[in-house]
Amino acid sequence: MYADPVKNGKLYYNGSPALTTAFALEALALYADAGQPRTSRTAAGRTAREHSAAATALTLAKRQNRRLDPELRAATSQLLDKLAASDSGPEIIALPQRFNRSLVKPLEPGSRSENFLNNLSVANINGWLAYVIYDDFLDGTGKPSLLPAANAAARRSFDGFLEAIADDQAFRSLVRETFDAIDGANAWEQAHCRFERNSGRLLVGALPDYGRLSKLAERSMGHTLAPLAVLVATGSRPGEKPFKSVQAALSHYLIARQLNDDLHDWQQDLENGHVSYVVGRIISDLGLRPDGHDVRDLLPKARRQFWHETLPALCRTVREQIRLGRQALDTSGLLVQNNVIALLLDGFEQVIDETLDSQHQAISFLRHYNKQEVMKR
Repeated sequence: MYADPVKNGKLYYNGSPALTTAFALEALALYADAGQPRTSRTAAGRTAREHSAAATALTLAKRQNRRLDPELRAATSQLLDKLAASDSGPEIIALPQRFNRSLVKPLEPGSRSENFLNNLSVANINGWLAYVIYDDFLDGTGKPSLLPAANAAARRSFDGFLEAIADDQAFRSLVRETFDAIDGANAWEQAHCRFERNSGRLLVGALPDYGRLSKLAERSMGHTLAPLAVLVATGSRPGEKPFKSVQAALSHYLIARQLNDDLHDWQQDLENGHVSYVVGRIISDLGLRPDGHDVRDLLPKARRQFWHETLPALCRTVREQIRLGRQALDTSGLLVQNNVIALLLDGFEQVIDETLDSQHQAISFLRHYNKQEVMKR
């Protein structure tokens, strides 16, 4: 059996032999799949050298915080450990090293380049730490006790990127512009991507204009600075075509990443009145008028709309960002074929394949289930 939505304060249950069979088959499939050896996408391509670089960067990041007050130092160290141990941790910390090895002409090996890349790793993990905490605040779930840690990490990240190539004014200007863009994107989201919740009703207003989706990348643009710094260190100049091509590829990667996150979080976002690009598409596809809508009535309609129509369309949008990202990488001529950004894009394509496969299976089951119910009657 499964729980139906609550109606008039009463919880209803439903079930059938066909549904029981489906649940049993799903359980057996999951059990069989669990017994197969597999490599997670986040672990793919990691090397002992990258794990060593990650450990070094984590040590350096903590060393930076030694002069902080004890409470702030302890909170920041704990958050750094948590982030480093997450699935995304090694990807975040080792990005400068992996990107350098992805270049046709990487930095010459040696202690100087190693220190340079390690410092970029420190700036990157501090930036990511600040992003995660600020993101919770933007979603209304942030903990005030973590705000000082976010501010300290943001300062460390800004200073780290600014000092990475201290004698290059063009790159220093890019760092400042990037952090300004992040703050601007956060302000834009708060102003345009929130609907009021009032007594179980969602007050739908004007939908935000995401334009050509660049807004989806701007909040995360800090994650592009480490690879761009490596480009500058190898002789590429900001503003030149190869540099701008890599910049574009990173932007398409960030858009694909954000869309992927929004595809998985859309229901929670809708319930909280957060109008992500995905939520906006669902509301637009449903043709909802600006008005108050009961969330309990809206969610079942939104689920049907999402699974049957909006999801496939958005998957095509993600695929297009992946295609554009790969095209920009090829245009730059600066990276080898199996470079780190291309591999990350491959991971998103795999997620899209799995998502669409799940959608097809779910719709196929529902059609079969409905047919069986009709035959019973």
